[in-house]
Amino acid sequence: MTNGSTHATAHDGGHAGTRPYVPAHPTIPIDSGQLAERFEKFEQGARKIRWDSAGPVRVDWTIFDRGKLTLDNLFVVKLVTFVESYADVYTALLLDRFCVNDTMSTFFQLWEREEQNHADKLVAYLHLVGLDPEDLKISLQRPRQRKFEVPYVKTPLQANVFTYCQELLTAFFYQMFRRTVQEPLLNELLTKIIADEWRHFHWYEGVVKQHLATDRKSTLEEAMPVFENFAMPGNQILGSEYEILTDEIIKQMRFSTGEIFAIGRHVTSTFGLIEGGRLIARSSYARDMKDVVMRRKPPKPQAEEVVRAFRVDIEKALTAGTA
Repeated sequence: MTNGSTHATAHDGGHAGTRPYVPAHPTIPIDSGQLAERFEKFEQGARKIRWDSAGPVRVDWTIFDRGKLTLDNLFVVKLVTFVESYADVYTALLLDRFCVNDTMSTFFQLWEREEQNHADKLVAYLHLVGLDPEDLKISLQRPRQRKFEVPYVKTPLQANVFTYCQELLTAFFYQMFRRTVQEPLLNELLTKIIADEWRHFHWYEGVVKQHLATDRKSTLEEAMPVFENFAMPGNQILGSEYEILTDEIIKQMRFSTGEIFAIGRHVTSTFGLIEGGRLIARSSYARDMKDVVMRRKPPKPQAEEVVRAFRVDIEKALTAGTA
């Protein structure tokens, strides 16, 4: 599946020709030379493990075993496909409003390429399972009509902190999901996606650490509104439906407070034990997740109907394939 992205992308030969943009004004400038050196290493590593159509790594689709696939597995795959398919819309926002130099522009485009590959592979997996390609394409296109706008992200640093949180939570989510998966092909896809998500997280973590090294006090002050208000991009993509669906998944995968503490350790490692602890303590997302895993969050109105409607096509495909 392609979703109509028109950006240039990073190719195997080094930095891509970057799309034109108006550089954002950085509130806390960082060393652009150091950033460029980090990107060179990042891109060289990405090139070796690239698993899109132009990369050296291939997925063995013949290992698919329908008998080991569950409805709960497909429920998660379908949901994350909506988010992964939105990568170019999100990247456009980063390029247009929060890009400070050529290195970040090129990174954003490489990041989009890798996220788009996740979407392509997940869509292909859903086709293999038996979802109707045209119906799936239409359903994935529908949320793309919504404008992606995060009101508490106003500066390039805040955009980096937002993606730092997003990639950290995404990597943990995929890891938790993989533990529930017995189907070999899906397990392989998830293993590759997880590796990409951790690389993305560590890139953004490095950018945040550069800001902290430049001006620690100002960086922490600028990061706080993001932690206080953070919500995953899926909330923008699917609206209130996303929260209902992810709450259901968290229950299915038996998330516990242990996962919250594990995520928190990464935040304190980046920002420091005291300051990172304050960021977590004031995070509305952390409080919400805690309420979900401790079963203190009341169900939203029509939650059962939303979940049931989201399951219809995958339930039909799974049943037809095992008949």
